[in-house]
Amino acid sequence: MDFSSAKFFNLDEYIGATPDNKESYNYYLRKNFLNKINALEENIFILRGDVKPKVQCKKYEKLLSKPVDLAILGVGTDAHIAFNEPGTNFNSKVHIAKLFKSTIKRNKTAFDRAITVGIKTIMKSKKILLLAYGVEKVKPIRALLFHEITEKEPVTILKKHPNFNVIITKDIAMRV
Repeated sequence: MDFSSAKFFNLDEYIGATPDNKESYNYYLRKNFLNKINALEENIFILRGDVKPKVQCKKYEKLLSKPVDLAILGVGTDAHIAFNEPGTNFNSKVHIAKLFKSTIKRNKTAFDRAITVGIKTIMKSKKILLLAYGVEKVKPIRALLFHEITEKEPVTILKKHPNFNVIITKDIAMRV
């Protein structure tokens, strides 16, 4: 596949993480994906955890002012998307998020804050793909399928998106 004209944006980054930190999403995305395709560096827009977070929020939101073609999301065990923890306002844009202790523990990180793309910005995407794997994701997938839309379960907002798909593993499907 030719990725030379594709643009790439990451959803979030830990505040304080340098690009070479193995916990950073910058490091992860480059190692596991971007360095394996023919993406052009000028088309890669990755948040930096070690550079003025508030300034980056404004700049990143401006970069994302036009809808992205495809947003690929995961979901947290507490139904968060990106680092939009339960209770995050659905009108949020790129912002600094205080991570829940459960998220910190699950991600096995010492970082407690992150820059994250807000829900309103995510919902502007032309298409959204949610990926979920592992039995610990049954609860948020049930919320998505059966619960009312609520900021207490951020994943539920995706029901309002006109072009949204979800891919789950068999172990989740058997328990939902």
